[in-house]
Amino acid sequence: MNKTEARARVWAIVAAVLDGRRGDLRPLLDDLEPDDLTTVVHGLAHLACLGIAEGQHGPALAARVREQLLKLAIENGPRSADD
Repeated sequence: MNKTEARARVWAIVAAVLDGRRGDLRPLLDDLEPDDLTTVVHGLAHLACLGIAEGQHGPALAARVREQLLKLAIENGPRSADD
């Protein structure tokens, strides 16, 4: 999978989520080889990070993401495996 194909897959996944088409996610992931799946997950994580810390990069971005994750963990508290 080249970069253009990976980007297209990432945007297709994002569109499915935004449209509430949960059933469309498996077909978008099932045919991916492990390396391609890693690339797509990386792209999705990158988009998530941009939404958390717009304009930040490197250590500043990592610090902001950690801050947001910690805030979520504190707000939601521990959860059991059954949640």
